[in-house]
Amino acid sequence: LMKDDNLAIVPADKGRCVVVLNKSDYDEKCKELLTDNSTYKRVGQNPTSGYRKKVVNLIKNLFENNIINVMLKRKLDPPSEPTIPAFYGLPKIHKPKPIPLRPIASYIGSITYNLAKFAAGILRPLIGQSPHYVRNTIEFVDKIKNIRLLDSEILTSYDVSALFTSIPADSAVKSWPTIPHFLTAQIIDQIVEITELCLTTTYFSYKGLFYKQISGCAVG
Repeated sequence: LMKDDNLAIVPADKGRCVVVLNKSDYDEKCKELLTDNSTYKRVGQNPTSGYRKKVVNLIKNLFENNIINVMLKRKLDPPSEPTIPAFYGLPKIHKPKPIPLRPIASYIGSITYNLAKFAAGILRPLIGQSPHYVRNTIEFVDKIKNIRLLDSEILTSYDVSALFTSIPADSAVKSWPTIPHFLTAQIIDQIVEITELCLTTTYFSYKGLFYKQISGCAVG
């Protein structure tokens, strides 16, 4: 199957499954996603160099303001030959036909990859401080097991269609949780700046063409 150039072999969006489909169908589904002008915008040339300057300047400012040391600066600096983020889709086989794709943009090795890992390492421990955060199904069951509904009440759940691309990046950056005692206001401002840069450097390539995500956040 792998030797057949007419087939696309990709993992499913959910579950440990492998999906085999006609490459032409897969390509058509990807192009259909990218024609959503409210989410993606075609750009004429590779924008990596312009974004790289922004990343380098930000890291330089962090170092000059003593937010990071020289060792961390070297870890955060983008690679000399960064990987261009790549777009692909994961088939949602749990959805009815025609099976849609979940859009993914892989940023591994890109200009913001090291910076995003640094920000995530600081933000991840803060997530658990939110009263709205539920770690997993087991914790959810534990939270609701003692709730008793009245006859006039119902238990309901909500699902957001295309969650990541529906997140307004500007509002997300401003929705900072309670500031921990170990972070100064200056560091908070710097982390917000890092997060904002990572969430707005959302370009990628597909079939040799370059696109920028203009709405929401990229998956991946």
